[in-house]
Amino acid sequence: MERVFFERWLLLTYCLLLFASGCIFGFIFTEDGQIGVVSFLGAVSSLATVGAAITAVVALNSWKAQFQLQKKYDAVISVRAFLHEASHPLIYLSSLSNHFSAYIFSRNDRALANNYPDEIQTKWFDHASEFGKTWDVMTVFLSKRELESFGCSPTVINQMVRVAKDALIDTAFGKGSGLENNDEAARILGLQNIIRVHTVKIESAYTDMEKQSRVLLRELTS
Repeated sequence: MERVFFERWLLLTYCLLLFASGCIFGFIFTEDGQIGVVSFLGAVSSLATVGAAITAVVALNSWKAQFQLQKKYDAVISVRAFLHEASHPLIYLSSLSNHFSAYIFSRNDRALANNYPDEIQTKWFDHASEFGKTWDVMTVFLSKRELESFGCSPTVINQMVRVAKDALIDTAFGKGSGLENNDEAARILGLQNIIRVHTVKIESAYTDMEKQSRVLLRELTS
């Protein structure tokens, strides 16, 4: 739509230029039908100046459109780099499941604190933070329609991970899970089921966003 409007504006400008040139040449003719050299050169100079101005405007608009397109392309490429790193939340949740499983068998509260997977959690937090920042930059350059081509976002993925983590905690400690009096095997099975269900959801979110980013890149470069 913007391109059509620009082309119509450019056509109108050239029509006005053509009309102006007719007016100018109408004034430079002498009474006997001859053209004064000085008047002719002045008219040509005026037309050249107007033409140069129009050319500069066209070039500026073309450069601006190209600059905006490049920014969009670079922003989507940056986001795609994070969409190939779905292992971060999966490793984080898996490490929590293993940690809680070890606790269920040992019932050692001190080991629960000392052996907590802090390093893996930090890597996930760093990934989530950088992913969110890169996504925020992309939203500055993309239009509303282009953003709507993504069916998910880092915020939604973070929420999915939090839900999975809360489910693991509830199952490990029997909070409202109906496992308060069950044996260790039932609790561990519950942890494994949570990992299986939520892993599929999180992986699918990353995969779908990666596919959607490829579609958007094709649109931007077409």
